Amino acid sequence: MFEFSAFTKADLALEHLQERSNNPVLLLTDLSLADDAALRLIEACQPYLNGGAVGVYSGTRNPEMELRCRDLGALFYIVKPVTRDKLVGAVEGLAGVSLKSDPDGKLSILVS
Repeated sequence: MFEFSAFTKADLALEHLQERSNNPVLLLTDLSLADDAALRLIEACQPYLNGGAVGVYSGTRNPEMELRCRDLGALFYIVKPVTRDKLVGAVEGLAGVSLKSDPDGKLSILVS
């Protein structure tokens, strides 16, 4: 079963990851969280992904920050606006993650 949860604070997202089952996780975080919280979250969540992945989205293209995110464990970095095509392109190549589109065009992210 697919579960979607949203949080406005990195510490709450990390708490949720620590308390959940061993299913793989796809975590998407906005780089603009206050006080480098997104960077801390990317690093801290790694033990709780269970084969899943972390993706980052940001308002600006910043190669140094993208490299820093990747060094901490992020597998992709998308510049806003996050469009369907950008998300599909980023997620398509991730191991254990696939996308499914229904006849109405609704996109589902499946983590196996």
